[in-house]
Parts: sequence; C-alpha cells; structure tokens
Amino acid sequence: MRMRQWVALLIGVLVAAACIRLGFWQLDRRADRSAHNDTVHARTAAPPVPLSQLGLPADSLQYQRVLVRGQWDYHHELALTGRSHNGSPGVHIITPFIPNGIENAVLVNRGWVYAPDAAVIDFDRWRVEDSTAFIAYVELFPPPGERSPRSTRSPRSWHRIDTAAISRDLPYAIEPYYLVALPDSGALPAADRPARLAIPAIGTGPHLSYAVQWFAFATIALVGSMILIWRDRRTGSG
Repeated sequence: MRMRQWVALLIGVLVAAACIRLGFWQLDRRADRSAHNDTVHARTAAPPVPLSQLGLPADSLQYQRVLVRGQWDYHHELALTGRSHNGSPGVHIITPFIPNGIENAVLVNRGWVYAPDAAVIDFDRWRVEDSTAFIAYVELFPPPGERSPRSTRSPRSWHRIDTAAISRDLPYAIEPYYLVALPDSGALPAADRPARLAIPAIGTGPHLSYAVQWFAFATIALVGSMILIWRDRRTGSG
C-alpha cells in the first residue's frame, strides 16, 4: 500500500474509533437516565409521606410526594413571570408556607393563573384558607443565573426562583427545596384557586438515536476510507 493509502486508512480508523466511543457514551447516558427514571417513578408512585419525615439531603428528594399541613404566608408571596398554560399567558404563584412539624418555612408553587402581561396579578384574588393540608412533590431550586431574578414590572414579580435573593426578603429561613402543589390536593374547586401543576413527564431522551447516528458515522468513516484506498489502487494499477 502507498503512503497516502495508509494515511486514508489511519484517518478512517481514528474517526471511526472516536465515533464508536461517542456512541457508547450516549448509551451510558441513556442507562443513567433510565436508572434516574426508575427512581422518579418509584417516588411518584409511593404514597405521600408527611413533610416532617423527609430528613434526607435535598438532592435525593426530587419528585418525592409529600403531605403538608400548616399555614400560608400570603404577605410574602411572589409571581414567576412568563408562564403559559394551554397557550394563555400567566404566572406561577409562589407562596411561603409554614408547615407543622419542621423548623423552617418552605416555598410552594401553588400553580398557574392568567395574567394578560404574564407578569402582574391581583394576589388577593387567589388567596385561599389560611390553614390547609395538601399533597405536593419536592422540586429542587434552579442554579443561580447571571441576570437579576427580579422583574421590573412589579416588586413581587420574579423571572425565576432565586433562593438566596428570595431568602433576603423573608423573615425566616426556608428549606433547601421547594414544593409544587399537585392537582389532586386541596378542597376548593379549580376555578377558585390557581391551576395546579402536574409532575413533569419524563422519558429516556434522544440518547439512543444519537448513539445510532455515531455508530453510523463510524461505519461511513471505515467504508469511506476503504473506497478511497480501492479507487487509489485501481488508478495506480491502471
């Protein structure tokens, strides 16, 4: 074989090896995602536990269903802007809750309400009973962002939940997670309270299709290099 044929073969093998490695990496990510999904399914299928009985690191509690009893603090609630529901603009109402049985307060996403500008609402319109019990699931705070979490539309409007910034506005400490009230909780009709949010659907993601693509690229690299070598040999012998 000529030098350029060896070079073509080497390049093809190196490219194929890299693609195969990326393909197996995608399969590993799919396996990790499946294991995570199994954990999530187990948590969402299990009966809700009293909030006071969690007692685990926050990052191991996501999607755990809990039963919460206590009182709302409507004086410090806020609105998450730019949240849509069935194509309509609105906000999510985040209300501090003082639960029975634990020392700290906890933020609760009470759900979506309509707002024409997706930013400003009448909070008094959506107040329910002061003391209540409901079922929710545990959600983790998002990582801090670069821009300010506050909206300029209203002092009580926020672009995102920022645990450090919100904590500075509260007269008490909060738990290192927040809760999302589920649709099957609460005694009031849906029209008299924010539209509750469901646990997000989870899937295995596109990792399998990405793996197939990388394996296909590996095949193309090997076959392509062989074709180049074959053509070069035919040209040289001709």
